[in-house]
Amino acid sequence: MSQQELPDLKVYSASPDAGHGQLKEIQYKWENEELVITLPSLEYWEMIVIDRDGFENKKTEKIK
Repeated sequence: MSQQELPDLKVYSASPDAGHGQLKEIQYKWENEELVITLPSLEYWEMIVIDRDGFENKKTEKIK
């Protein structure tokens, strides 16, 4: 995958340690074809959600 293939990509994180488990959009960057995500904090665990289409159900095809 690359930035050109996924121009609408969004990354979110959620944790019971902050924000009552609500998803929060976080920043990311591309280094060549690698997606680099930096978490703002990490106490015990953090769930990361990568939305390839920018928002749910924009594309009708399934992720391969």
